[in-house]
Amino acid sequence: KNFESAIGVKDEEQYPKDKIEEINELLAELERKKEEDDANALAQKELDEQYNAFITAADAALASKDYDGAVENYTEASGVKSEDGPRFLSFQ
Repeated sequence: KNFESAIGVKDEEQYPKDKIEEINELLAELERKKEEDDANALAQKELDEQYNAFITAADAALASKDYDGAVENYTEASGVKSEDGPRFLSFQ
């Protein structure tokens, strides 16, 4: 706001105009980053849901002694979130 006010006082000054442009570019970059973060969060949520579905199915299969089904679902889960692979490995 102060930069915009300065333009009215000294319309020929370039500095306030440059600062307004700089601020607008920063705001646009922040908006792009927010949109990117929102998209990443949505993608992560979808992965978490897939992972949880595989784990739930695998746990149920294991509880009912369907070992092939458990291994299959733990394998699928480890493919969705590979950092959680050790849980699967403990059942091999």
